[in-house]
Amino acid sequence: MNKSYLMTIVLMLVLLSIVPVSATDVLDIEVTEYISVADTYNGTMANGPVSGTGQINITNTLSSTTLYDISINFNSGTTSPATWSTTSTDTNVTVQGSNVIVHINYLDAGSSVLVNYSLSSASRPIIFSESYTSNMIMVNDSTNATLTLTRNTTADITGITLIKTAANINSNGAYDFNFSNDNPDLGSSVITNNNATITWTIAELNSSNPNATLYFTISESDPDAHNSSTPQSSQEFDVGNASLAFTISNTTISGSGITLNEDPTATTLGFRINLQKNQLGTSENGTGGDDWGFTPEILNIDTENINYTISLVTVYVTNDTNLNLSAAFDSQTYTPGEISNSVNNPWSASEWKIYDFPDPVPVGWIDVDLSANLTGAGGQISKLYLTTNDSYVLREKIFVINGYLIEVRKIITKNATADYYDISLWIHNKGNLKTPPTVIVYDIIPTNFTSVYWGTAYDGSQAVVTPIQGMAYWWNVSTLEADGIPGNQTYINYTINGVGIYHMTDLFIVGIDPTYSLTMQCTPLLSISNKLVMGANIEPLLCIITICVLLFGYMCKRKNGKGS
Repeated sequence: MNKSYLMTIVLMLVLLSIVPVSATDVLDIEVTEYISVADTYNGTMANGPVSGTGQINITNTLSSTTLYDISINFNSGTTSPATWSTTSTDTNVTVQGSNVIVHINYLDAGSSVLVNYSLSSASRPIIFSESYTSNMIMVNDSTNATLTLTRNTTADITGITLIKTAANINSNGAYDFNFSNDNPDLGSSVITNNNATITWTIAELNSSNPNATLYFTISESDPDAHNSSTPQSSQEFDVGNASLAFTISNTTISGSGITLNEDPTATTLGFRINLQKNQLGTSENGTGGDDWGFTPEILNIDTENINYTISLVTVYVTNDTNLNLSAAFDSQTYTPGEISNSVNNPWSASEWKIYDFPDPVPVGWIDVDLSANLTGAGGQISKLYLTTNDSYVLREKIFVINGYLIEVRKIITKNATADYYDISLWIHNKGNLKTPPTVIVYDIIPTNFTSVYWGTAYDGSQAVVTPIQGMAYWWNVSTLEADGIPGNQTYINYTINGVGIYHMTDLFIVGIDPTYSLTMQCTPLLSISNKLVMGANIEPLLCIITICVLLFGYMCKRKNGKGS
């Protein structure tokens, strides 16, 4: 009597195939990330550490069918694979290089498992870059600022809102800085909260618009907050914080680069696998009773309209003393296919015939690799990658100078008389404090120029040899009041005559004392042939900044008092 043996082995593989429109949603994968960034700008951008958390929610969306043997292979992106973990039962997380494989033994209908990971090594989806026209300002002064947001991911970034709020370090009800002249090149902005808050909204950063820049002005507005115990000093203060909110949402990749390496696989118990065994008769060219036929069939019997993809079907025969595939008498593989969600449309193949099988009777095997169709085109999987801000902050700082700040402007105008030039020195205190009693302004008349008119009498002079050769003159303009108060500026005027071959560029120099330069450069110290004589003492520790507006250099020189 012939016996028929049947063994069913179900493995998991994936095959892209066309699925009927009526396919049921089987599996939902949602990746949600919360990123924290704390960067600081004080003339140089300092990137703080990136932190945050991520969570993957894997849900069986079927109403009554349990999923088994779920396998999902993620690319860990810029996260640290070692931080991936789960507390869900019957779930295992395996790290293989940059791949993280999540395997779920079974997942009941409507149930979910959670996988968590850390963003401590993730990249920033948005990069801050900022610059000030001046990184140091006086009390009641201002500077123009530029803040740029740069997309640092292949995904589109939407719902972007940056809220910049000025600091109030002394909590006196007055913000330390005001904002004005806001002008974004993408999106829109509005200034509120008594000019202390800028709200900048951008619909999207994408491949067409990867950058967005906001131009605005920062003005110091609370001198009491920036008073220093040491007059004429510069101190770093917080301008305020800029907090950024955004969303990265698509079906392909998260903000940290997490994506699927391949289509997930899962199966149910909603199918039947048959292997029909038939002894071939003479009508099928069978002879002697040792010829056999095998017909594979896979039938979809689920009740929720699930489509399956078949990656591989292998039928083979062995004798009953060695059941290994490696010892098979013969085998047959079939091309991939699909089992639709109709019981009237099973997958089957034509009969495979084996002739002259040696005794004993053959054992027929069928090995099937199939999965619920979870390909992108299958219509049975939904994916959402959501990356958003947790605490995404840019802290802004600037140096505020508390004291006086003298600027000197030298204006050279050609006189109506040939080779005559009118010189005008404008001296202005733009600081919030008045200057010391003595402020000395210097200028040099180079060789091949002679003075022909002194509109303002000088207080002293001396021959110099470097950086140019000529006569140095100085004027004591005395105390200059704080900016905005009468007496905060004065002028020095005189006329010179160029003789023979002369060089106009030699005129581009001016100096002032006392001197204090905050990161600003001065021309080399003037070398003099004798001690300079002046009419008043100079306070050696008082400071100013010399600002040359036209084409002239700087002379930084500190003077001793007469007879010193």
